[in-house]
Amino acid sequence: MNHKKEKPLAVGYVRVSSKDQKDDGLSLEVQEKLCRERAERDGYDLLEILDDGGISGHKAERPGLNHIRNLITTKKIEAVITLASDRMFRNERAHIEFMDLIFENDIRLIYIQQASPENNAHSKMSDRMHANINQYYRDQISDKVKSTLYAKTEAGYFPTIPPAGYVNTDNPDPNVSRVGRKIIVPDPIAAPLITELFRLYATGVYSVYDLADAMSRRGLRSHKGNPLSPSRIYDLLRNRIYLGEVKWGKVHNKNGKHEPLIDEATFNQVQTILEHNNHKACRRRKHKWLLSGFVRCANHGKRYVAEWH
Repeated sequence: MNHKKEKPLAVGYVRVSSKDQKDDGLSLEVQEKLCRERAERDGYDLLEILDDGGISGHKAERPGLNHIRNLITTKKIEAVITLASDRMFRNERAHIEFMDLIFENDIRLIYIQQASPENNAHSKMSDRMHANINQYYRDQISDKVKSTLYAKTEAGYFPTIPPAGYVNTDNPDPNVSRVGRKIIVPDPIAAPLITELFRLYATGVYSVYDLADAMSRRGLRSHKGNPLSPSRIYDLLRNRIYLGEVKWGKVHNKNGKHEPLIDEATFNQVQTILEHNNHKACRRRKHKWLLSGFVRCANHGKRYVAEWH
């Protein structure tokens, strides 16, 4: 009898960012097609194609890659097929660690658009040079993004997703510079609630927990639609963006181009109360006692407290 020899197993790996697809047309579908063709040409059965589309190549831990690592260590596959080294990583350290895993387990890593690495000194040197270039490309983009964010802040524009109370929109001024094409404006629903939040807390009558509950019932939400926690309310009450200021990293512009939601007197009153109450501690008390937090010991300066006996 003639026995048909089984082909060795391989997996394909694809990943794409929006910039990659825009610049190079490297859609996931194109990469999958190329992986299948290469597997057929090299005599492998393709077990599956793993997709980490939309995930940064700088992240060492990705669902698809983690699955590949598991397949390698459990001896389920004999090869990994991908378009090029930058599809696997734009992180030099993670790349080198992954290649160590590849060589330790005698796995073949097949690049479709560049020379595939081999377990020898010359090939390893060449592969690490590619890894360094991939890392450089990612770092260069990161530097450009940071420069843009700082430029927007220096010009008075909030550079990214704003906190509750504001939303991003296009600048209606057609003559504005590039950094001002996207601006933030008061959210018609959340902005009045933020103003009310500051006004109520400035009275000194309401705790952050009370206001978190009240504002949640009235519809104040994060940009993801979640109710704001007490700790998040604390952050909002300290955020100077509501005064009309913009801060990003080391750049602090006190003359932001967005509309403030509160006046300086209210903001300062809120900061005074935050400083006084619990020394900025964030905790909800089980019982409310008369004059608790207001009366202090004349000898020790400690706050009056009470408890059940």
